[in-house]
Amino acid sequence: MSETQHHVHVHIEQENIQTASDMDLFDDDDMEDTESQTRSQFDTPKYVVLQEASAMDLDDATSQPPTRTALPDKREKRVADSVLPNKRRIKEVDYSETLRETVYSQKELIHNMQTQVEKQKIEHEQNMNEMKQQWETTLRERQEQLAKAQEEIELAQEQVQREAELCEKLAQHEEELKRKTNEEAEKESELAKMEQRFSRCYRSQNEDVDMNIPTVPGDAGQPSPCAKPWPGTSCLDAIKRIKRTQGISHRVRLVSVASEVDGEEVPQQHSSKDVPPPPQHNAQPAMMMEDAIVRGVEAALRRVLIDKEFPLTKKHSPRRKKVEEKELRQEKAAEKSYERDFLLGEVRRLFKDIFSISQDSDFMLHDPASHEDVYAYEYEDGPGPNCKHLAFDLKELQRRGDQESWPFRRSEAYFREVLQDHYKHLHTVWMAAQPKVTAKGGLETPEEVEQRLITKKDEALKVTHQTTCQKNKYLRRFTVLNHLVKYKTNGNKEDLPAWQWLQRLVRMLGEGGMSLEERNIENDIETVLRVKNMTWHHVIE
Repeated sequence: MSETQHHVHVHIEQENIQTASDMDLFDDDDMEDTESQTRSQFDTPKYVVLQEASAMDLDDATSQPPTRTALPDKREKRVADSVLPNKRRIKEVDYSETLRETVYSQKELIHNMQTQVEKQKIEHEQNMNEMKQQWETTLRERQEQLAKAQEEIELAQEQVQREAELCEKLAQHEEELKRKTNEEAEKESELAKMEQRFSRCYRSQNEDVDMNIPTVPGDAGQPSPCAKPWPGTSCLDAIKRIKRTQGISHRVRLVSVASEVDGEEVPQQHSSKDVPPPPQHNAQPAMMMEDAIVRGVEAALRRVLIDKEFPLTKKHSPRRKKVEEKELRQEKAAEKSYERDFLLGEVRRLFKDIFSISQDSDFMLHDPASHEDVYAYEYEDGPGPNCKHLAFDLKELQRRGDQESWPFRRSEAYFREVLQDHYKHLHTVWMAAQPKVTAKGGLETPEEVEQRLITKKDEALKVTHQTTCQKNKYLRRFTVLNHLVKYKTNGNKEDLPAWQWLQRLVRMLGEGGMSLEERNIENDIETVLRVKNMTWHHVIE
């Protein structure tokens, strides 16, 4: 019985040890280290005590219901293992390495899956970006095509509108041309009718003269000078010859000139008893007068239309005018100040030589054309200026430049503008010398005009003096500050920033920023704005 119990106890102990060993799978190293020590420390009596205790535990286990007992300590287990003779070592299996490998493999698998997911995300984003770029490119191309189509539509509409306007203008021009053609035809027919009436009138007068002339025996066989046919179409023939020689534009207006006959030459309608018969040579001067008028009109038209003696104004297109103005601005912007001063001086010298003046103020004594001559030239058939004998023109200025070898040359448009500006200046001077209307409504006397000009000249001289003083003071200060700044820079002086600030200040103020001490003394300046410093009030009246 004891052996059976012993075997059972041993078996249970082995199971307990096995169970304990299973629980301590990860303490294998500690157990191996302490195994040799436990074998030497324990002996047989202790084993007997342990065996008795085990028997008692077995009896208790058979008599009582099975309960879970507390696990023995590790040291006791190791002692029992060392003491039992039939004890076999049970090798513990370390699953930690397998678990680690499993965990590592799962982590690596998870990492690979995450990497693949990230790659797929990146590829998806790249694909989406590519698709987005493609769609944007396609949309941009479609927008460009749409814009081009809209431009083409607008151009087509504009072209259609222009064609419609052009057709309308052509129709208007055709109507105007037809109207002018009809007017010319009416004028020609009217001229023909006037010529017929004129010839009939003279024929009737000649017949009356022939009836009043007594017959002379010596002249009976000779034809009467008034009996030959009257050249009634001489004016019309002259006009037709000129038209055939040179075409007449729409701006030419033909005016019929009626021959003036003195009252003494015109026969009055009285009875044949009171009026003596006129002489035979009265009709001949009228014919000579008409021939002279015809020749004069023909010569004048030939000079205007064929010989081109009267220059016609050239009209430039707006585009050409803009190009010329742009070239002139570029030419003026590229020139230096001393070059312009030289050219302006030459123009002033030319004016002084032509008008025989020493300064611009002398031009106020210039004697202009009379009002009657200007009115006759502008609104009537009065003579105008001779285009071949002008006071001076651009050719005179160019001739002077060639003879004197000017160092600077400019275009014709440049000199034309300079001449026009100087003419305007002289016109202003001349107009200032003309009598003005006073407050009483009358014109100024010569003494009042002289006093007004003297006062105005004094004011201009004062302003010029002040401007010159300001300019000289600015140049002097600017030069001195430049030298001082250079000197301070080379010497590394401490007060260099102050002088540099003063130099910038003077440069910023410029010529107009220079003060004049004598300004309040010389000029009578009327104060327009008065600044009044007031303390704060709730209501400012």
